[in-house]
Amino acid sequence: IIGVNILMKENSSMKAAVLEKNKTIKLKYLNIPRIQKDECLVRIKYAGVCSSDIQRGFFNSSYFYPLIMGHEISGIIDNVGRKVKGFKKGDKVGIFPLLPCFKCDECKKEKYVRCSSYKYYGSRNNGGFAEYLSIKSWNLIKNDSLNLFELSTLEPFSVCLHAVKSLSLDKK
Repeated sequence: IIGVNILMKENSSMKAAVLEKNKTIKLKYLNIPRIQKDECLVRIKYAGVCSSDIQRGFFNSSYFYPLIMGHEISGIIDNVGRKVKGFKKGDKVGIFPLLPCFKCDECKKEKYVRCSSYKYYGSRNNGGFAEYLSIKSWNLIKNDSLNLFELSTLEPFSVCLHAVKSLSLDKK
């Protein structure tokens, strides 16, 4: 897990670790993302490095370049889209990185992990190796009892939990 605490160059720019091509990551100034009506702007506080980030960055596994990797992330909401409910500036959040299409048969059954046209923060969309990320409110997990480091581990923890549940179902 990497703690992020980078000073801003200007009010409208941020630093980001950008995968420009295989084995080439550069620290760059980029515009702070603009939020859509259903998104929140999150100031990233922690971003984990996953084995999929290693594959993506160093073994030609990126879907496109340039890309901001990172999907094990947490942060604090800095701005809220006009149609977002249940979140406010200052909320601590973990991020569920899967972006389902909500249109395919599996999504209609609410089996989002089986989505046929999914995207993913840090893989098929820019991710958390930056100071800010605009995130769909559907993907935010607000929690006041966990600290930001712990919130950044929600995604890898859920993968482990899924594996344990799958193993226990096989024994029944």
